[in-house]
Amino acid sequence: MIDGMYLRLLLHMLCSKYTCEYLSSTQRNVRGLTRGLLLDALINAGGKLPIKFCEFERVPVCSNASHLASECGVIVRSLAPLRYKSWTKIPRVERNSMIERVKNKFIVDTSLPMVVEFLDKSMGKKYASRRTKMSSHFNSLVNAEGATVEDAKIKPYKNVTEDDWIWLCDNVFNTIAFKKRSAAGKKAREAVPYNHRGGSKSHAVHVEARRKSGVVQAEIGTFYDIHTYTTTKSDGTTEVVWISDEARIRWDKINELLQLGTEEGATPLTEAQVCAQALKKKRKRRCASSDVDFNGGELHEMIQKQADQLLAQQEQILEQNQMIKKLQDMISEQQNVFRRFASVNVSSAQATTNGETTASVNVSSAQATTNGETTVN
Repeated sequence: MIDGMYLRLLLHMLCSKYTCEYLSSTQRNVRGLTRGLLLDALINAGGKLPIKFCEFERVPVCSNASHLASECGVIVRSLAPLRYKSWTKIPRVERNSMIERVKNKFIVDTSLPMVVEFLDKSMGKKYASRRTKMSSHFNSLVNAEGATVEDAKIKPYKNVTEDDWIWLCDNVFNTIAFKKRSAAGKKAREAVPYNHRGGSKSHAVHVEARRKSGVVQAEIGTFYDIHTYTTTKSDGTTEVVWISDEARIRWDKINELLQLGTEEGATPLTEAQVCAQALKKKRKRRCASSDVDFNGGELHEMIQKQADQLLAQQEQILEQNQMIKKLQDMISEQQNVFRRFASVNVSSAQATTNGETTASVNVSSAQATTNGETTVN
């Protein structure tokens, strides 16, 4: 028995197919917005999808990563408020609320800082991407012959309310600061030496997939795969084509560095070193998985060892505190003994002084009596 969700999904696919065929003569067939239909079908069939994160790359490295990225886009388009200059200007409470909605469809621990950091960054990119499309729509209206900003305000971007669109036109798209950022972003994109064919999957996901398949130099293999494609010639033979000359030059540099490491007396470079030199990668603040020589199991072992050392230090500190407490008690007791001894000595001295005074008084009285008797005689 076929589930109802699959029937609706199949019907949607058929309708989309014939609709595209019908419109192909008058409209270019482009990819529409992701609505999460396939994700809903997968969840309906097997429940929430698990997400595995790489502790070094701090990104998902599983087959469900692309579904997670798509869901972030759906959440942002449907829930993110538009009347803010950027994603980071949205209050943290609202952003966290959108991040938590991911758990409706995925098994992911949002109590981990790296998970929240990734989701916040991913949704921020979706927010910026949509803002860029709105900006392009605004510019196309303003740059039309004889058009003004007021003309653009009456033609909002799709799925954007008229009030939100007017706010964006006045406070974002028509400001000098936004135009400067747009120009700087365009210049930076033009400076990118080459693109890739990796699709929406992150670089870490591609590398992890090759490691699982047994590829020894997964980083280098990933570079080759996402920068080349195979074509079939008219004679039936196949040919590997590079997507850009710059990417091919970088690949030749990789092979050159690998060849140097095989020469007699030479020290072979690690895969990370080869990629850093050939691809001119900038060192990131965080450590990439390809830059280390241990796996996740060794990492957990190291963490456990550090935890044991920390526990031992805490026990040692506790013992030292107890010893200090005993010494303080001993010092306090000795001080009390000293005080009691000093008090006894003072009392004895006072008693002795009082006795001497009494004796002196008695002697004086006796002398006075004697003198009196002598006078009488």
